[in-house]
Amino acid sequence: MITEIPLARRHDRGFTLVELVMALTLLAILSSTLYGVFAFAGKTQFMTARSSASTDQIVSTQRFLRAQLGQAISQLRLVPGKTTANAADSVERGEFYGTRTTLGFTAPWLTHIGQGRLFHFRLGVESNNLVVRWKSANFAGNLDEARDAEIVGSRILLTKVASMSIGYFGSNGTEAGFQWYPNWQTSAFLPSMLRINVELGENKSGQWPELIILMAA
Repeated sequence: MITEIPLARRHDRGFTLVELVMALTLLAILSSTLYGVFAFAGKTQFMTARSSASTDQIVSTQRFLRAQLGQAISQLRLVPGKTTANAADSVERGEFYGTRTTLGFTAPWLTHIGQGRLFHFRLGVESNNLVVRWKSANFAGNLDEARDAEIVGSRILLTKVASMSIGYFGSNGTEAGFQWYPNWQTSAFLPSMLRINVELGENKSGQWPELIILMAA
């Protein structure tokens, strides 16, 4: 005589091996999918934050260069409101020279220490960083011995820089007239415009927009 096992009792026996394997397989697939989603979201957030920081650094660098170079002076400039018996005391002496990859100029600090005082600046790429160095225009000592930031100092403006190229538009006193020059070697007068392009390194996110600066008349 065959006794039939009630349906409820059959369900009390639990899951079969096949059912457990299928459940574990589905769980593994779901876990793998979720891990990929969260990993992608984390990577995207990291890349977005890094790109934003890089863009902020580029904007800050261009703002600094536009402000400082816009106030650069030529070899001689009359000091506003200063009149003395000796005409030589009524002028300030500046310097301006540039190549395709470096730039030197004299300007007052507008956004830093010693505001209003004249400083000599030098801009160039050092160890894959865009660096500006400065010294007080009145400092004639050994730069290695100067430790006061109001006399001499430096700042990294932009990191992970592959190269920088500078162009100078104006008339440099030759018969060539007004045009773009790869260098500027006279401090007697300034170029009318500067064009600065920076090529970023492979690991640097963001893009450097071409920077055109109108020089002070």
